[in-house]
Amino acid sequence: MSRLPDKKSSEGCKILSQPDNLSREPDKISRLPDKLSSEACKISGQLDKISGRLDNLSREACKLPR
Repeated sequence: MSRLPDKKSSEGCKILSQPDNLSREPDKISRLPDKLSSEACKISGQLDKISGRLDNLSREACKLPR
């Protein structure tokens, strides 16, 4: 029987700690657009590099004898 109160008290602790965790969620969510924007900029830069390399390769391929 002594296990039941321990379980209940640990449940109570979980419930009490949840509002704190939930209060941090809006901050995380509000930072998401900035994170996504910076990731999009990185990807865009990488695509530009790849595009430039492909242009160079196609120019080199045109120089090759057929």
